[in-house]
Amino acid sequence: MSELAKIIKAHFIHPDKGVLFKQQIYFAPRVGDELRFIGDRFYKVTRLVWVYDEPEAHFSRLNIEIHDCQ
Repeated sequence: MSELAKIIKAHFIHPDKGVLFKQQIYFAPRVGDELRFIGDRFYKVTRLVWVYDEPEAHFSRLNIEIHDCQ
């Protein structure tokens, strides 16, 4: 397996704010997981959408919907 096959290009998308972060990750979070970005900014994963309509991509693509943690 190539190294590119292990990489997931993830877009972390907030429903009100749009794409907040773009990162290469190696493991997909699960719905319900809490994520921390930039210090003490926490988000909860509410939806995962695997992207299969980009055949030119050399790695997996994942859109991750996140909401602010209360």
